[in-house]
Amino acid sequence: MMDTPALILAFATMLPLMAFVIFTDLRTMKIPNWAVLAAFAVFLVTGLWGLPFDVYLWRIGHAVIALLAGFVLFSLAGGGIGAGDLKLIAAITPFVPGSSVSLVLFIFAVSVFALLAFHQVTRMVVRRRETGWKSLDQKVYLPAGVALGLTIVLFLGLDLSSRIA
Repeated sequence: MMDTPALILAFATMLPLMAFVIFTDLRTMKIPNWAVLAAFAVFLVTGLWGLPFDVYLWRIGHAVIALLAGFVLFSLAGGGIGAGDLKLIAAITPFVPGSSVSLVLFIFAVSVFALLAFHQVTRMVVRRRETGWKSLDQKVYLPAGVALGLTIVLFLGLDLSSRIA
């Protein structure tokens, strides 16, 4: 587990970064590469500070595996999955210890259902009007970066709150 001061810094940095990712993904259906790299950089700094070095290296290895698996998935899906979403998964993977994977998957599932509900209600409200928000103006894809950003922020926040309480 990451030391509490490093976790505080990770949460405080990831919160506005993931808010930007969520906004951008809703607006343009794209996640900028610099935002993905920034998320990974947050781990590189806070992980080096707050984790034992061997755990830190293993977590970086997990990110590399997630990135490679993402490339394979993107190739197999024929572009049906956003490359930015897959890169973001790789960037946030090192924040999650193996013992918390089931919790993160649960948070992600809840986040996806919340995103679906929000998206459908918003689409019904705006109906056929052009909004300028790409995620609302098309009906095929869902901006998965929203659920991913929400998932990592909620996970880090829950981890932090369990230590402070």
